[in-house]
Amino acid sequence: MSRACVILVNWNGWRDTLECLESLLDLDHPDFRVVVCDNGSADDSLRQISGWAKSRRPGFSEYRRGEAEAGGDPCCDHWLTLIDTGENLGFAGGNNVGLRYALARGGFGYFWLLNNDTAVEPDALTHLVERMRQAPAIGICGSTVKLYHDRQRTQALGGGYYCRWIGLPWHYGRFTRWEGAIDPKGRAESRMNYVEGASMLVSRRFLEEIGLLNEEYFLYFEEPDWAARAKGRFELGYAPKSVVYHKVGGSIGTRSNPAKKSLICDFYNIRNRILFARKCHPATLPTIYLALVPEILLRLLCGRWSRVGMILGLMLHGGERRPPGPGALRTRQAPSMSENTLHTMTHERMPAEQPRWRRYVTSLLAAELSTLTRYYDRVIQWLPTAEDSGLVLEQLDARHKEVVRHGEPFPDLSTEAAARTAVLLNGTINFHLDIQGLLMELKPRLSRSSRLLLIAYNPYLSWLYRLAKRLGIRKGELPSTFITKVDLENLAKLAGYQIVRSRTAAYFPWRLLGVGEVINKVAALLPGVRWSGLAYCAVLRPIVSVPAVRPSLSCIIPARNERGNIESALQRMPDLGCELEFIFVEGHSTDGTWEEIERVRDSYADRFSITAYRQAGVGKSDAVRLGFSKAKGELLTILDADLTMPPELLGRFYEAYCEGHADFINGSRLVYPMEGSAMRFLNILGNVFFAKTLSWVLDVRLGDTLCGTKLLSRSDYQRMTRWREDFGDFDPFGDFELLFPAAILGLGMVDVPIRYRDRTYGSTNISRFRHGLLLLRMTLIAFFRIKVGAGRALS
Repeated sequence: MSRACVILVNWNGWRDTLECLESLLDLDHPDFRVVVCDNGSADDSLRQISGWAKSRRPGFSEYRRGEAEAGGDPCCDHWLTLIDTGENLGFAGGNNVGLRYALARGGFGYFWLLNNDTAVEPDALTHLVERMRQAPAIGICGSTVKLYHDRQRTQALGGGYYCRWIGLPWHYGRFTRWEGAIDPKGRAESRMNYVEGASMLVSRRFLEEIGLLNEEYFLYFEEPDWAARAKGRFELGYAPKSVVYHKVGGSIGTRSNPAKKSLICDFYNIRNRILFARKCHPATLPTIYLALVPEILLRLLCGRWSRVGMILGLMLHGGERRPPGPGALRTRQAPSMSENTLHTMTHERMPAEQPRWRRYVTSLLAAELSTLTRYYDRVIQWLPTAEDSGLVLEQLDARHKEVVRHGEPFPDLSTEAAARTAVLLNGTINFHLDIQGLLMELKPRLSRSSRLLLIAYNPYLSWLYRLAKRLGIRKGELPSTFITKVDLENLAKLAGYQIVRSRTAAYFPWRLLGVGEVINKVAALLPGVRWSGLAYCAVLRPIVSVPAVRPSLSCIIPARNERGNIESALQRMPDLGCELEFIFVEGHSTDGTWEEIERVRDSYADRFSITAYRQAGVGKSDAVRLGFSKAKGELLTILDADLTMPPELLGRFYEAYCEGHADFINGSRLVYPMEGSAMRFLNILGNVFFAKTLSWVLDVRLGDTLCGTKLLSRSDYQRMTRWREDFGDFDPFGDFELLFPAAILGLGMVDVPIRYRDRTYGSTNISRFRHGLLLLRMTLIAFFRIKVGAGRALS
């Protein structure tokens, strides 16, 4: 008897079911009937399927569960029967209703259990029946199941192998590429110990002797259980030419990926793994529990903490635990309820908030960039990728934030002078095949004060991202381009940019009660390890020279007991070709310095704009702050009144800025041999020590940190003032409180080498040991507040 009954179970998937039915209409098998069991759908499936049946082929039957299991109307023998089960009975329960109906009616020799999210080749059923007729000992026969969306890859060759020691089935031939004769030696059939449930043909004799599917499982592991019950009495078969295309997970509204499975499906998968082992292989339970440890870690990695508790509970109770949620999948919702509402109630969907681990990682990245952006005027995220959840921009500390997407015009920032705008590219370069072209496209829209913030995947961890993709931790498309730091530097240079700040972040993606915070802070300090973070953050400065109109300059000259150098400072000043302002700040001198400043101011009033102030406080730092607060120039510079930095070289600082080499110009006294006794040996050692130490602390290259001459814009100094209010007021000299924020704000720094000259008047105001200890204290503060503190996650 070759008459076959095809059984489909539908649950909120009428579109898939109709596509499957369309393919069944083309079957070349001469004698078959189709039964669709609707498992209490709430998406109007019954009406949709019956409406389709009326339009496609006249004559079909509709029954409720009780009527169907009694065999229905014996006078009706329509090609299609639609059964309303009244509730969600699961895979086994739904199929059993169809099997009871077909058995009660009689006349069927074979029963084809087919997932509703499949499409079949016209000869699929014919080859299944032929294989079972060739070998009557076969009780269950499987098909070649291919992936619906990639029809050159197989999901299973008939069935698979269940590994009792870890409690997992593995489909034979899974993910292999189909080449027409992928199993020429018939190995699949001999190695199978279960048949893939997407397509199973069973004989009437098998059902009579072994029985129906075990409904205790509800979902998953019914096929291995069926095969285990039949072991020694029936064989398993495989019909290679019977081809079925499977959408994988469509029949139950979930994903095969463990990181994306619904809560209910995840529950039954783990629960039944334990139940089946208890029933069929109880001696393997210890190793199965051990194999569940990676499952727990995977859920932790995905931030699904409730799943961890669920798995531990199932292990504790040996799988004897009710499914989560009120009524779980077994409760039928009101027919008027929308499909989306039902899906929300019966599945744990990805929440609007990302998993905790992802939010933590993005908070680390946002914290790294927020040290800069909180002092900028706005942040524009440009070309966010499809993978971007928006969390980085959301957590970024900035006054104003906006997004410019693909196809939207980017605002023209080229006219900005005092304002600073940061442009965020979060992972964009990892999905781009012409990074240089991308950077060049953006540059004409940027000003000198703009900064490009790049977040890129660590190229040395590309294997980890691919592994995360396979494990389901990472969603979406894999990055196409992994770029090293050297490559990024070259591309930036070719496109007209300079990397002014770079740092790797996010070494450990979990907080773990504060342990993650410690790991992320310590890892950033360790040589070698510090470049192993998950992401690489870089700040790029567009190289833009100043326009034809040269910016005005205010030169602050702090002076204490420097009477003999005041007039010389003006006499030796070169012509810079710009509006120049001198501001003298006198600090409690005892040698007549203030009187000399007043005399020079009056004498040179026709040549220079000169103002003078007497500081109420003490120290060079206080004097510089007073001078900067009174300055009117667009640029600010400092010239020490001892003139050990020759005033003639001030033009080099100014030109370095105007030519676009950097936005913070720093003097370096340690390149050339020093004149006479300009600096003592211990002072030289101290200067070298602080230069090397602060280069490491600030992640910038500094040749000299204590040269008194520096040049920067007045608008940037105003940002530095705000930064100092947050950081703290500790610097007695004023050098570090300019260098630190210049590095953090990504201004870009360049050293102008000078030959340090010997004094011609007066004596130094610096105490080597006392002031050296103060500088060491500042360095330690920078280490803890900048180097260590930068990795602190934003809450």
